[in-house]
Amino acid sequence: MNAQPEKPLFIPVILGTPRQGRYSEHVARFVTGEMARLPGVETELVEVRDLPIPVTGAGEDIKNPAFSELCMRADAFILVAPEYNHGYPGLLKHVLDTNLKEYIHKAVGICGVSAGGFGGTRVIQNMLPVMRELGLVTIFWDGNFSSSGPFGPYAGWDPRAVADGSDGLTRVLWTDADGSAALWLVGPEGNQASYRIGPLGGWTAVDVAASIPGSTRLLWTDVEGRVALVTVGNEGDVSMGRSHGPYPGWTAVAIADGQDGLTRMLSRRSDGSAGLSFFGSEGLLASYRLGGAAGWTATDVAVGADGQSRILWTHRDGRIALWRVDGDGNPTALGPIYAPPSGYWASRIAAGSDGLTRVLWTNPSGSAVLWTMSADNVFLNSFSPGPDGAPASAERGR
Repeated sequence: MNAQPEKPLFIPVILGTPRQGRYSEHVARFVTGEMARLPGVETELVEVRDLPIPVTGAGEDIKNPAFSELCMRADAFILVAPEYNHGYPGLLKHVLDTNLKEYIHKAVGICGVSAGGFGGTRVIQNMLPVMRELGLVTIFWDGNFSSSGPFGPYAGWDPRAVADGSDGLTRVLWTDADGSAALWLVGPEGNQASYRIGPLGGWTAVDVAASIPGSTRLLWTDVEGRVALVTVGNEGDVSMGRSHGPYPGWTAVAIADGQDGLTRMLSRRSDGSAGLSFFGSEGLLASYRLGGAAGWTATDVAVGADGQSRILWTHRDGRIALWRVDGDGNPTALGPIYAPPSGYWASRIAAGSDGLTRVLWTNPSGSAVLWTMSADNVFLNSFSPGPDGAPASAERGR
């Protein structure tokens, strides 16, 4: 007798606010995307503002049949609730109150969202007794999301690059018109430290990397084509690395740290070829030249969970390709070539410890789209505060 396949769990994500400009919408879309990646799970995003439920009645007398059917079909729920003056949105409570038997003994997880550093802790606390009264079973874990306010503007300074460190701090590199650089260390509560470096006559800070605990690497280049790595400790101590070059015709564009303690530097030439260099504590260890193709430009580098480098290539028509390069400089083209979301240009990549690669797309209006790719460069999902930024098409090879 053949075993029947198990029915996938259906776990909808309910976004509990109708407000315009809500930060919690980004959280809800992120959570929905992460849930969709889980094997054996089906999900969908439900917006309380889209439910045709009258506000003049109350309880099960005004239930919406489609929403009630969805709740009955659900095996569990995830609620995304912003914190408004320590409380939850009234419309979310109004919508939840229209059902009862549909919830009994089903699990619920709550993601709180707030502008401060507590990530909606208080709205979660206030919702727990409501969940119990509705017959839902709250899980042990909460999701806490903070939305920090903007930094700046700062006259003459521009944010240049960003990198996450294994110590939980995010590094933000700023550059000034006079050639100076500023390094910010940003934690959960905001900016924790700021250090100014330079100006260094004729040199410009280009990129930042921070996978080595307690320190930050800055890539500097000069007008003659030389490069140098500057190490900045978390207490602000600066170690000026030895300069290398000049390398006529080459431009250093990006760096990335690996868990092996080595820094990768990506360079490119006008003929389309790229160079990948490995630096250790003693300086330059090895350099490899990677052939390119007409119309393609090496744009950024990251280090994957497998310890191998990822190189983002962009074409002049906006398409992208990813390469994996091992420690001996051997490249492998990964997966298909992707067409861009309309009007967007790929600018950066990041490779996480989860084995996934993120591609950042931007457009001239200042909007952004973030793609998540598998280790083999297969598109998984897209996150954007605007219209869907999924790929229009893909082709094999490069």
